[in-house]
Amino acid sequence: MKKFIIAALAAVLAFTSCSLLNDPTFSLTNASAYLNCKDGKLITDGGTLLTVTADASDGKWNAEGNRMFALFDVLNANYDITLRSYYLATIQNAVKDSEPAGTPGDPITILDCSLSGIYLNILMEYYVKKGSETPHNMNLYWSDDSRTITFVLVHDGGGESLVTLPASDMERTVACYSFPINALLDAGETRTLQLTINALVKGDSSYTAESFTYSLYGSGVTF
Repeated sequence: MKKFIIAALAAVLAFTSCSLLNDPTFSLTNASAYLNCKDGKLITDGGTLLTVTADASDGKWNAEGNRMFALFDVLNANYDITLRSYYLATIQNAVKDSEPAGTPGDPITILDCSLSGIYLNILMEYYVKKGSETPHNMNLYWSDDSRTITFVLVHDGGGESLVTLPASDMERTVACYSFPINALLDAGETRTLQLTINALVKGDSSYTAESFTYSLYGSGVTF
């Protein structure tokens, strides 16, 4: 079974400006965060402005309004960076549904799940059929009680998964989604968040899809 990692990578950029400015030799390699493209620069959800002075990616990130999960090196206290790689994020609203119909869809692997700014960010991996043009859609459903907001991520891949098709017909792909969730809570409310997905599990001779639930922040989240 693949190892699933829940990590708040946005915390990597929890720098303090004072400490950086007092250390002109500051640098950081392999930083990762969710970034937004504006006026040719990249901005963290916390408002830190990054300037791409070296680009080791494909260079196609630079479009106004793009959001991405990025890997980069911070070169100095002015936040000049080398952009190493990124995944563009799809911004999509969650849908309220106390009982999402059916099972949690085709299986996915969670690579990263984190909160930053107003977003619940999910970086995921799943299988697609080689050469297929079948769309793979993601829908995030939510329900709440007095203490917990429960999210169910449903991957509708038209049945394209290792559960139903031979491995030789399949290939892996990575997708990134950012779901605005700030409007799901009244100002000042605190909730614990949990996420349920269908995960791919390998047995002795076959794959199955099993439901897994992750507690995102046990201490609760307040907007």
